[in-house]
Amino acid sequence: MSTITKIGVVVLIVVGLMLILANRAEAPSTAPTNKEEATKRPDALDNWINRLAFCESSNRPYAINQFDGGSPSYGYLQWKVDSFWRYNNRYKILHNLEKQEVRNIIMDRDAQIELTRKVLLEEYNGRGWRNWWNCANRVGVAELNKIREYYNKNGSIPR
Repeated sequence: MSTITKIGVVVLIVVGLMLILANRAEAPSTAPTNKEEATKRPDALDNWINRLAFCESSNRPYAINQFDGGSPSYGYLQWKVDSFWRYNNRYKILHNLEKQEVRNIIMDRDAQIELTRKVLLEEYNGRGWRNWWNCANRVGVAELNKIREYYNKNGSIPR
């Protein structure tokens, strides 16, 4: 290899390293910069619900179980139409939802999660998990009870 070729290779390496370092310096931090951003991180209940969803649907938001105790279960957290309707009327997650509209919205992952959070925290004196009996027991009802106790005491969910 000639001296000019060696110098060219060295120059390319140096320029490449400079570009890499420049990109690192400009990369935004992934750490939250304010309290609002920090609260967007998943909390302990989000993590518990994600594990519940993995058990219920393998995290598939469009899963349908046609053979679930006489009526189908839908979506990420396997809600039944009647249960979704009843709890939504109680907790008003989706305002003005008509019963005939439930089938159109029941697959909405975010609506399922928000409704599930309400049921788990507020329903039946802490027994809302019974709507997902098998998977809740697999995921850990004792852990959920600790989350609820913290919530009832502090008004927030631990991270």
